[in-house]
Amino acid sequence: MVFVLLFATIHPIIKLCRLDGNLGNFFVFRDTAIALSHGQDLYAQSNDYVYPPLIAFLYQPFASIPPHAAGAISLIINALLFLATIWLLAVELSRRFLNRTNALFVARVAAVATLLTCDKIRGELNSWETNVQVLFMLTAALVLADRRPWLAGAALGFAFDIKYLPITLIPYLILRRRWTMVGGFAASALLFSLLPAISMGWNGNLHALGEAYGGLAGLFKIPVHHAAHLYPMTDWRTLSVTSGIARFTGWPDQSALSVAAMLGCVFASFAALASQRHNLSPLWWPPSLEQRDPRHRAMFAIELIVVMMLTLVFSPFTNGAHLYLLLVANAAGAALLFSTPHRSSRWPLIIGMAVMYVGITLPPGGAYFRTIGDFSKWIGFPAWCVLVNCGTLFWTDLRIFCCEPAPVARTIAPTAALVEVRGGLEATQGMEASLCRAVHVG
Repeated sequence: MVFVLLFATIHPIIKLCRLDGNLGNFFVFRDTAIALSHGQDLYAQSNDYVYPPLIAFLYQPFASIPPHAAGAISLIINALLFLATIWLLAVELSRRFLNRTNALFVARVAAVATLLTCDKIRGELNSWETNVQVLFMLTAALVLADRRPWLAGAALGFAFDIKYLPITLIPYLILRRRWTMVGGFAASALLFSLLPAISMGWNGNLHALGEAYGGLAGLFKIPVHHAAHLYPMTDWRTLSVTSGIARFTGWPDQSALSVAAMLGCVFASFAALASQRHNLSPLWWPPSLEQRDPRHRAMFAIELIVVMMLTLVFSPFTNGAHLYLLLVANAAGAALLFSTPHRSSRWPLIIGMAVMYVGITLPPGGAYFRTIGDFSKWIGFPAWCVLVNCGTLFWTDLRIFCCEPAPVARTIAPTAALVEVRGGLEATQGMEASLCRAVHVG
């Protein structure tokens, strides 16, 4: 992990030492923070700022620091958040899959996940993006889901006010009867969305929120008057299945979204059938307080991760920077790989992880592979590979934790219980009498 972190940070450090290097999106966030402190329109400053106003608010302390010194501080924070994320994730998966914290298991999961995602970690730190904060909050939500569900929901709400991706978890949490998490999400999202009003004032903050959510609505072709600039679904930077369908077929965006929704429904149907076949109800789970058995704990973790993966697969805009979020998928795959004793369950998982690795890593850069790389992006090949791994993760988790039916407690009527107790006492008395006669005869 240390080697990968050094590999990921060497290029950003060179940029910082040169003093004239491009610090990726850090300058965008810093300039928007300066505009926020001066009461200016956040989304008029740069077409690259497409986030809610919370990020600009949080970056205000960097506005008073020299740019490259602020960039160095931001890089250190992001690197520490990455280390905290992978450690917390490995520990939590150990608890959910092994019912205990195993140091060797944690180290192996963290090492494999880091190695498989090292290229995306390097890209995230090199571009000073915000996915590292989002993934840290998602990991915190998974860790706190059973212990402090309202805090878990608050972490997801904070992540939503950085990037919109966690909104797709709300239907899943409702389906799994995690009402406290849903309430925490809603309250936290509202609180953090209003926080920039401290610097912008109520009117300025409400106007910025209207533009931010207007841009999100525009991404789904909902007409709005004032909206932040977002790249179109067919932009060359987006890697999702939805964008690939729109580019390949030339259909309108609404048609591509409809086809993507149907594909998502097909995947959900197969997942429901697989759950039913493995003695787990796909729809009706017990209340959240009763989801503490190993089967439900393991399935909740994998399902939460798969939902986030499907969000990247079918989102109207998923760029290469978002693939850093697949660190959680590689960690889950490694945890399943090291927790199953059956070779028959390992091979499909290894194949799925290999397919995803090839899809998000290859072909390499350079002029020789430019044509292949452009075609791969054009059809959304990376997202299709991620979809394959979604299926293998879900299927393997079912095979490991849900093959045996859940134990059913034996219920005995009161009368039957008295009969059994009386019969047991009579049998005991009979054995004692037989033993006494044998001793007397002897």
